[in-house]
Amino acid sequence: MNIQEKMLQRYMGFHNPRDEYQKNEMYHVLANGTIYIFGLVTLFLLISLCWDVYYHQFSAATPLLLFIQTFIFLFTTLKGNKIRKDNQTMYIESYDEKHYNQQISVLKRQMIYVSIFLFTANLVVSSYVTALTDNHMPRLDIFDILGTIVEISILVTFIYLLAKMMMAKRF
Repeated sequence: MNIQEKMLQRYMGFHNPRDEYQKNEMYHVLANGTIYIFGLVTLFLLISLCWDVYYHQFSAATPLLLFIQTFIFLFTTLKGNKIRKDNQTMYIESYDEKHYNQQISVLKRQMIYVSIFLFTANLVVSSYVTALTDNHMPRLDIFDILGTIVEISILVTFIYLLAKMMMAKRF
């Protein structure tokens, strides 16, 4: 029994073997919980960054929250890649319009997830690194935020188009 199944037994409350439907429902609940935790950590990260900028101070909370957010992002991304590797294909094949539209919708949600992570990570790292290298307190202005939005938009659009090219229509 691996660590995931031990955690499922402890926190999801099952002790007997479950069938595939029950396991899928538990994974669905855990996936939704992970999305909510990611959102809360992102919100607290932005609040902590705004607090640091407003009061011209460095805090341990902002880098710590960025570390937690990065861990959650990498954990879910690596789990998603492991699931995709089990299917033994890099290309997603669609045999009807409904399945293709569903895959595009999943891809768009993934790109929103990636853009939120990259935006907050870029904003925190750029404000802290420039503050440390220039020997001043963290600062943000509207051009930093707009520049980060433009950078992330270009990068995520490129990633989206690349991923969409890997989807094969078979209808």
